[in-house]
Amino acid sequence: MPEPFECNQSTKLLISAAAILGVLILIISLIASSSHTIEEGNVGVYFVQGALSDDYTLPGKHYALPFVTEVQEIAIRPVTSNLRNIRTITRDGIVNVFKEIQVITSVNLQKLIPMIRRFGIEFRNALIFDRISEELRIFCANHTIDEIYNEMFLSIVGLVKMNVEERITKLIGNDSIYILNVVIPKPDIPDDILNNYKQVGCYVMFIIKECKVLK
Repeated sequence: MPEPFECNQSTKLLISAAAILGVLILIISLIASSSHTIEEGNVGVYFVQGALSDDYTLPGKHYALPFVTEVQEIAIRPVTSNLRNIRTITRDGIVNVFKEIQVITSVNLQKLIPMIRRFGIEFRNALIFDRISEELRIFCANHTIDEIYNEMFLSIVGLVKMNVEERITKLIGNDSIYILNVVIPKPDIPDDILNNYKQVGCYVMFIIKECKVLK
């Protein structure tokens, strides 16, 4: 019968060293995977096994339980966002498209966790961006193309901002998320209507110049 295999001293040392090295690599991997850095202007929020934690962390280096904790960074400094194109229809049936709308928002840190719990990580979409789209569509549906493009254009931003802020207050209360500024350029309108406005504008300018000459 073959003799049982016996490890000599050097083999045992190699096996022990390999085991210790494996444990060290595992420990280093766990530490590395648990370490994360929150950038300035952001805070870190944590989902432990899918559940949102009540705690958040400020900028700097932090640690979390690996494999069971998901870390998300949320900007609390003022953020400029560009909205997608918004297609609306006026009361007189004219299709127009608002492009390059910009919104500057900031967040009250004390209300951040409740907002995420109710509206998710993309809470700005639910509370502000979608509301702006809705308010623009409602405004256009109740006004003619001439009112939107000329007579009332300068009033649109103020009305939309006021209505969105009122909706936010009803949804989550005051002092949660702030709209610092809204920029709404004139919408794209059908070419034939745009050309009519240009012709009218040129005619008005011609009349003004003629009146000045006569004076």
